Amino acid sequence: MSTSLKGPKDSRTKDAIQHAPAGAIFVWSSDRLSYPRRLARWLRRDDLQIIGPSAMANELQHAEAGTCIVLDHGTILAPETLDKIDVMNSRAVAMSDFSLEDDNGKNRSKR
Repeated sequence: MSTSLKGPKDSRTKDAIQHAPAGAIFVWSSDRLSYPRRLARWLRRDDLQIIGPSAMANELQHAEAGTCIVLDHGTILAPETLDKIDVMNSRAVAMSDFSLEDDNGKNRSKR
């Protein structure tokens, strides 16, 4: 099997990987991870952790605060898992917003 990648098969997956926050966990739709890992390397997104659905429960328990979780469009998870992901992503966004403020509460990203 070739390890080269001529181009992404699905632009939704490519876009999700390309636009994922730095250091995010990307959840692929199956536990066969060779394609999304090759795609992430091709897009120079070696900062992402690529996992399958079976690893999701463990990641939810051990992920660092502030870590975003990005789901591939074909990933199917239980509603309670999706709820936990929503909470984690909301906290990650809140933490990133807080880190953009200086000591005076001004947003550094607008300077």
